[in-house]
Amino acid sequence: MSTRSSNSPFRRLGRDVWLILGVALSVWVMLALASYDQNGPAWFFTGINNPPLNMMGPLGALISEFMLIGFGYMAFALPVLIVWHALSVLREKALMDLSQTRGWIQFFGWWLALAGFGGLFTMAFFPEAGDLPPEVTAGGALGQAMVDTAVLSMGFIGGGVALFALGLAGLTLAFSI
Repeated sequence: MSTRSSNSPFRRLGRDVWLILGVALSVWVMLALASYDQNGPAWFFTGINNPPLNMMGPLGALISEFMLIGFGYMAFALPVLIVWHALSVLREKALMDLSQTRGWIQFFGWWLALAGFGGLFTMAFFPEAGDLPPEVTAGGALGQAMVDTAVLSMGFIGGGVALFALGLAGLTLAFSI
């Protein structure tokens, strides 16, 4: 009968490696987002055959454009979540264990929070020219879809209250509060 200890050297090594990779990935994504240039070649704009202006190269330009189109300014929260997950794994408290129902509820909570707060960003902020891809709102496509649904059915104030409640409910599920 062989049982694996939760503190085995290989398990600890795996957590340490995930922390290093998670922080590196987070820094890489954050730099790609921060150095986004709508005139640089990426998926939707090829430019005039100039090298990419993104600090992370063509892949960074592509990923930052997709993330900003999808989530707007909320895309900057995703690298923070990566680091937080890596730290929680290091402490043996995995942020989301998708092998259990609770993990899926937390995952769903993060999506609700992104949707609710992305909608609020769309309603409240207007991006500066060049910060986001053309015709993208501050909450990205997800936020715009949420605003279109909430404001159409509940009006501006009612939609804002509903989106705020949705974001808070998402955080409650994500953090298991």
